Amino acid sequence: MRYEWRNNSVLCVPNFSAEPREVRLTLGADDENQCELVNLLTDDHSHPGPDGQHLVLLEPYGYRWHRVCGLDYLLKRSAV
Repeated sequence: MRYEWRNNSVLCVPNFSAEPREVRLTLGADDENQCELVNLLTDDHSHPGPDGQHLVLLEPYGYRWHRVCGLDYLLKRSAV
């Protein structure tokens, strides 16, 4: 699930399975291709691979909350 507000995005990746899962994510916009996913709960951030994909490993019933890109959202923020 991806939530967007004023050109800022938060990504929630849940695992509803009793088995661990590996999730590969490609962010949509060209300027997000080399963006890191900043984990909002730990220091376990995700950097894209050479193909632009992120690999997120989820434990059973685990979840991750990520901010899409870094703190430069303060500079790119749209008007209300």
